[in-house]
Amino acid sequence: MVNPRKLIKAAGEAKPSFPNGAVARKGHFAAYTRDGRRFAIPIAYLNSSVFKELLRRSEEEFGPPAAANRITLPCDAAYMEHLVASLGDASSASSALKRPCASPAYFSCLIDRSHVTPPSSYFVASKGCEMILEAMISVKVRRWRYHRVRLGPIANWKANLQARTNSGPPSSTGVPASNMAGFVVVLLLSFSAFLVDAEDPYRYFNWDVTFGDIYPLGIRQQGILINGQFPGPDIYAQTNDNIIINVFNSLTEPFLITWQCRNGVQQRANSWEDGVSGTNCPIPPGKNFTYVMHFKDQIGSFFYAPSLAFHKAAGGFGGIRIRSRPGIPVPFGTPDDDFTVLIGDWYKANHTDLKARLDRGKQLPFPDAILINGRSSSSGESFTVDQGLVHLKQLIFLHAVDDDMPCVVTGNTAGKTYRLRISNVGLQTSLNIRVQGHKMKLVEVEGTHTVQNEYSSLDVHVGQSLSVLLVADQPAQDYYIAVSTRFTQRVLTATAILHYSNSNQKPTGPIPGGPTDEIDWSLMQARTILTNLTASGPRPNPQGSYHYGSINVTRTIRLANSAAQVDGKQRYAVNSVSFVEADTPLKLADYFEIGGVFRLGSIADEPTGGKAYLDTSVMAADFRTFVEIVFENKESIVQSWHLDGYNFWVVGMDGGKWGPASRKGYNLNDAVSRCTTQVYPKSWTAVYIALDNVGMWNMRSEFWARRYLGQQFYLRVYTPVKSERDEHRIPSNALLCGRAANATDALL
Repeated sequence: MVNPRKLIKAAGEAKPSFPNGAVARKGHFAAYTRDGRRFAIPIAYLNSSVFKELLRRSEEEFGPPAAANRITLPCDAAYMEHLVASLGDASSASSALKRPCASPAYFSCLIDRSHVTPPSSYFVASKGCEMILEAMISVKVRRWRYHRVRLGPIANWKANLQARTNSGPPSSTGVPASNMAGFVVVLLLSFSAFLVDAEDPYRYFNWDVTFGDIYPLGIRQQGILINGQFPGPDIYAQTNDNIIINVFNSLTEPFLITWQCRNGVQQRANSWEDGVSGTNCPIPPGKNFTYVMHFKDQIGSFFYAPSLAFHKAAGGFGGIRIRSRPGIPVPFGTPDDDFTVLIGDWYKANHTDLKARLDRGKQLPFPDAILINGRSSSSGESFTVDQGLVHLKQLIFLHAVDDDMPCVVTGNTAGKTYRLRISNVGLQTSLNIRVQGHKMKLVEVEGTHTVQNEYSSLDVHVGQSLSVLLVADQPAQDYYIAVSTRFTQRVLTATAILHYSNSNQKPTGPIPGGPTDEIDWSLMQARTILTNLTASGPRPNPQGSYHYGSINVTRTIRLANSAAQVDGKQRYAVNSVSFVEADTPLKLADYFEIGGVFRLGSIADEPTGGKAYLDTSVMAADFRTFVEIVFENKESIVQSWHLDGYNFWVVGMDGGKWGPASRKGYNLNDAVSRCTTQVYPKSWTAVYIALDNVGMWNMRSEFWARRYLGQQFYLRVYTPVKSERDEHRIPSNALLCGRAANATDALL
C-alpha cells in the first residue's frame, strides 16, 4: 500500500492510481473516477464523510455498483489523487488547502460543469474595484460545497468577517488584485467554517434527457427518459435546500423542464429558473443548462415535467419531496416510509403524433389508459423498462397488476404507516384514487398541512398533488389500489396491488368502485380540504398565523376560459385571448427592454365576451398587492388552473355565475393554500393571492392541449425598485436566444 503521508509530500508528483484490471490490495476497495482512472482506496476511508457523500452521489449518477460491476465516483483522477492524500494527513483539510496542489481539478468533483468555470482554491474574476471569489471549501474533511461570495477591501476584511458571521457574507467593494498573493490561503482557512455553517445545504443532480423505447401499454412507444428512467428520478430535498440540477439535452429537439408546484416550488424572487418558454430559452439539442433553485421556506409534495412541444405526453416527469427541517414540528408521526405515486392519463400514440394533431387544429381524443408510476394494468401487459423508483428491501410492497416489479410501498410489519405522495401528472383527466379495505388520511396538499380527514377515495385533478397516510392494519392478504377517470362518459381504471408480508392470497372481491360523474360529490369533498391552522409549515410559526382573510383586496381579476375556432383551427382562450409564443422569452425581453415582443395590458382583467383572437398576452401586476382572482368556467369540462411562483388560498367555489354577493360565502379563515385549483362545469372558483414574488409568471390551464393551443398568459409582477432582495439578478449561465441572443454584456 502506498503511504498516504508520502503522497502528501509528493502531491503533485505521485499518482496513487492503479492500472485497469489490477486487483485491489487487502484492506482496499477498487473504484474508478469519471475519466476512467482506477484507484485502490483504503477501506478505512469509508468512515470519511467525503467518501460517504461520493458514494451516495455515485449511486445517484451511475446507479448501484452491481449495475455496472464497478464503482464509479463522480469526479476526475486529479481530484481523487489530492483527496486520497488529504485523508491520509491528520491535519486534514487545513494542510490540504496550504499545499500548492490545489488546482482547478482539485475542486472539480461534486459541482455542476455547465456554465460555471470549475473553481480553483482562489479563482478570481475582477471587474473594476469588485471581485468574485469562487471556492470549494472543506471543513475537517466533513463536507464539500460550492460557494460564491463577495468580499470587501483586504484592510477591512477581518472586521467585516467578525461583524457579519451571524448575518451573511461581507459586502462587496473589491480587493486589489495586487493584494491577492498570500491573502487567499488565509481567507479560505478563516472563511471555511463561516461559509459552510451560514449557507443552506446544496444538493447536486446530473440529468441526461434522452429518447428511449417504453412499453407502458404493451406496445413500443418513444418515451422521454431521465438518466434512463421512466418516470424520471425523484428529487429528495429539505426546506431551504439549494438544488443544483444540470440538465443535458440528448434529445433531437429543444427541451425545458418546469417545476410543479413549479408553482409550489415557488422559485422565490427567481422566475429565471421557472423552465417555461416565457422565462427561459430552450436547451438546444446536445447542450446543457443548470437550474439553480432555492427551496426557501417550502415543504410538501410536488412534481416536475417538460414544458415544451407537448413533451409531457412522452414522460420526462418525476416527483419532488421537500421534507421539513429538523426541529420544525410536523402534525403527524414520522411514517415508516415515504413514496411518490404518479398517476395520469396516457395515449398509445407518440407525443409527436399528438402534437401534429393539435398543430392541425384538432382536439385530442379520449385517452387510452391510466398509468400508475408509468405502468398500466388495463391490458395486463408486462413492463420492459425499469421504473427504478424503489429497491425492494422489505416485505410489504405495491406493484402493478401482472407485473413483478416493486413500485411504491416497502415495509415489514402490518400496522405500519406509509406516506403516499400522489400527483396527477396527466394531460387532461381528473382521477380518483382508492385503496380496497383501507382509509386514506389526508395530511398535506401542495405544501400546506391540512386538517386530517379520512377518505375512502380522493379526487386528484390535473396538475394537483397531495399526501395521504395509509396504515397497513388489515387482515393479511392482497388488496386492490384503483385509479379511475372522473367526469368521463367512458371510465378507465388502472389497478395496483397492496401486498402484505405474510399474504398468500390474491385480492378478493371486485375492484373497489369510485365516483364517476358526480360533480356535487367532488365539490363537497373539495370543501372539506382545509388548512390545519395549528400546524407549522416550513417555519415554526403556525400556518394560521397569516390572516389572509383580514387583508384588503386591492384588485379583482376575472378569468373566463373558452374554446373557439380561430382561422379554421381549434384554439383555446382566456378572456378571449389565445396565447401565441413570442420569438424571445418574455422575461428576457422585459429585462433587456426589447420592444415589440409583448405589450402589457394585452389581456383584460375581466371577460370581454368578444370573439377569440391571437396575441402574446401579458397582464401587469404590482408587487406586494393582494388580489382576488375568480376563475369562471362556462364550459362542460372540469377545468384546472395553475399559477407559477405562487400558492393561493382557495376561498370559494360554487356552481352558477359569480357575482359580488358570492363573497358572502368565502372561507376567510382556513381555506387551503395550494398552487393548482379545479373549476367545475358551469361554475366558478375564487382565490386570494399575495403578490409577493417579483417575476414573469405563467398562468395556465393544466389541460395540456388547451395550454398548448393558447389557454395561458403571463402575469408580470413588477417593482421599480431594483433589489436582489426582491428579485435575483439574471443568472450568469442564462441561455440567450431570439432578440436577446447578443445581449451578453449583462451576464458579465
